[in-house]
Amino acid sequence: MLMVTTWTWALDTRTKEKRFAAVRSRNLVIDLPKLRQREDSDAEHLPVGPAIIWNAKVYQSLGKPRGEDLHLHRPDLTYVDDRPIEFSIGFSPTKPPVQTDEDVPQPEAWNGPVITIETFVQADIDQDRLSEMKRLPEIVASPCLDLLNPKHVSRRHLVVESPFLAEGLCDLVEYYPSFHEMLLDDSKGGELRIEEPFAVLFHHFDAIAAMANETNGPTVCNAEDERMDKGTDLKVVHSQHLMEFLRPIYTESILTCQEHLSSSVPQVAFDMVWYPLKPGTDVYVQVDGSTHAAVVMGVRRADVSASRVWGSGSDGSWLVDLWRLESDGSSLGRGFFSASVNSYSGLRDVVSLPVCPVSIWDAHDDGERRGRILRRAATFIKALRRGNLLVDYKGPIKHTAQYYTGKVVIDHRRGRAESDIHRTLSPEVRDYSTRFQEYDGILINNDRSFYTTKDTGNRLPNPVSRRANSNDAMVNGEEMQVWLDNVPEHRPLDIIRVDISGYVVEQLTEHQLLLLCPNALAYGLRRKHWMLISLDYVEESVPSDESISNLIIAQDELKTIQALSNRQNSETRHWSADFIEGKGSGQIILLHGPPGVGKTYTVEAISEWLHRPLLALTVADIGTVETLVEGELMKWFDLAEAWNAVLLVDEADIFLERRQNRDLARNGLVSAFLRRMEYFKGLLFLTTNRVGQIDDAFISRVHVAIGYQALDEETRRKVWSGFFRKLVRERAGKVQIASDAKKWVLETAGETSLNGRDIRNALQTAITLAEFESEEDPDYDAALVTVVTKAHFQKVLEMCNRFRSYVTSIRREDEMKRAQGRGDRNDYGNGFDSRMC
Repeated sequence: MLMVTTWTWALDTRTKEKRFAAVRSRNLVIDLPKLRQREDSDAEHLPVGPAIIWNAKVYQSLGKPRGEDLHLHRPDLTYVDDRPIEFSIGFSPTKPPVQTDEDVPQPEAWNGPVITIETFVQADIDQDRLSEMKRLPEIVASPCLDLLNPKHVSRRHLVVESPFLAEGLCDLVEYYPSFHEMLLDDSKGGELRIEEPFAVLFHHFDAIAAMANETNGPTVCNAEDERMDKGTDLKVVHSQHLMEFLRPIYTESILTCQEHLSSSVPQVAFDMVWYPLKPGTDVYVQVDGSTHAAVVMGVRRADVSASRVWGSGSDGSWLVDLWRLESDGSSLGRGFFSASVNSYSGLRDVVSLPVCPVSIWDAHDDGERRGRILRRAATFIKALRRGNLLVDYKGPIKHTAQYYTGKVVIDHRRGRAESDIHRTLSPEVRDYSTRFQEYDGILINNDRSFYTTKDTGNRLPNPVSRRANSNDAMVNGEEMQVWLDNVPEHRPLDIIRVDISGYVVEQLTEHQLLLLCPNALAYGLRRKHWMLISLDYVEESVPSDESISNLIIAQDELKTIQALSNRQNSETRHWSADFIEGKGSGQIILLHGPPGVGKTYTVEAISEWLHRPLLALTVADIGTVETLVEGELMKWFDLAEAWNAVLLVDEADIFLERRQNRDLARNGLVSAFLRRMEYFKGLLFLTTNRVGQIDDAFISRVHVAIGYQALDEETRRKVWSGFFRKLVRERAGKVQIASDAKKWVLETAGETSLNGRDIRNALQTAITLAEFESEEDPDYDAALVTVVTKAHFQKVLEMCNRFRSYVTSIRREDEMKRAQGRGDRNDYGNGFDSRMC
């Protein structure tokens, strides 16, 4: 297989090698025009060479490298012609019919070819004939018919030989990274080489046609102006020669493609996918189930190393190089990525492609997709400006097969610093143009507190000032290099490469918002893990009073909790009674009582009411190794302070229990917890079922302690009623509680000793039984409402009471008596006149 890489052309004509001198080495060059002149003595001999030259470089199929290294080797045989050289796989090339050359004015200052069309061929070559011909001083007859058996033929390459034409192309090509890259690479022979399908030329076909039709102004007198006019004349004439080559292809392929794209339902053939994807075009791209908006940098074939297609019937795919806006949590910058379009036959609707121009899709759905993208981008920018944002998420976890439902905190900057997810930087965007320079280094958040220990001093380069016309620097090679030396090598996604003293951009353009990558790092509050999420599945959380209204707690106690919680939610700097700076500024609330009375639910309701994240920790999250506990506590306390979160240590008995002389390890846990708790600046809730075992040092550090008593008949009715209302609100039309069942449950609430958790479980079990029985019915219809009857509740509550009685018979006492006997708590109310201390 053969690959021909992109070459470079230099504007300095003194370094331009004459191609005829190169091809007349003894690698056996067959000059077909010269042979025809010898065969026809009456043929016209032009004073200058032809404007368009076709080259076919032939390599032996066996014993030669295949693929991208082939172009680095000298060909075994080179055909040169002034007309197209056509090869067919498996057949020898035939001489084309003699054509009459059109009368084209030949410029006096340029006698070489204007463009050369090259084809690379691998063939089975008759080595004996080849060796014999190489010994000849001159080729006198064409060996086409018996020397070659082509096996693989590349796409054509157009090499611009005329510096005047090359200069004209540089003037009219604006944003085309692959074209501008050729102007810089001096390692590839000094050529401006454009591969088939000659995309850059057909994307600027109208401009080239206009350049070919230019006419000079009035005659000038001085020599310098005359020299410039002559160069302009050469550029115009050479453009006309280029148009001679392009126009037949344009008529045959491009016009047909334009007709398909301009139809009411735009369509495109696979071979023409590149045409609507001109560099600089905004497109929608499907990536891992999400729609990204991006800017096209270039399109290349992916089936054969992006620069050639061997053989016939090769399908392959197109690779589209793109960039989008990405963030490190503080700034925005361009990140490179690519997408592919797999082969297909016939015509296909453009909107069905994985890469679709924004203009075509917006016309298709009246801008609906665009609106969704702008809304999700606004949410992300809000999170970046604030540093973090509490949202509801219901969607996939990127790069996993898992799904997450629940509240998350979007904190892209902290997530990149503290997790290993999404740490790899996107490749830098090098497009050799200032057109999009304002899309790099966009500072969104310069919060210095985050960088006090993480900033190493690296900075993004300052962007260069934009020229009035970025193409002006391309006319002269030296100026071009100076201009490009000032273009930054963009790497905008390093978390420590942001100049935090820079100017924060207050307002992004709609185009910048459109291009923002929809992936963000978020912390799953339920999983307690960082994860990469898609902003398509995010909804901003809103404050809710509903959970507060369902609390089974005295109003004065609720007001006290709300006051203390709201104090931590305020931006106002409150007075602290402690003489030591930073000590005792947090709020610590202890909730104690028997299981299932609403201690944890109270904290959850408060976090909903405050609209703040809830970090609910257990012993498993903190650990029990005394040498590690303090570090874990610091991690969680820092996270809670950064997000202004409500911190809950649920069932914190092991950290609160009184110290004993013989248990030094547990004493270390308690001491570590005491030290860190006193310097915590946020809102901390502690819950326990064993308040009688708390160490005395904790009691003095708690601001408020609120006790919960076991549920009585009245509170059980309130709990049942709250769950019934929630069911009606969330499952209306799907599940219904029969009226007699509801009445029976409320009337018999005092006959059981169920706590709040037991009531929740009993209701869920009764609903499950009802749904199971409905599905077992032969006449089951999913559209019908499932009715939970009295019999369902009776069956569930009977099982629950029977189990409780069995456990009590084994332990000889109920849970209340056992707790009092152990000294854990007193649920009987003796000496417990107030539940708030």
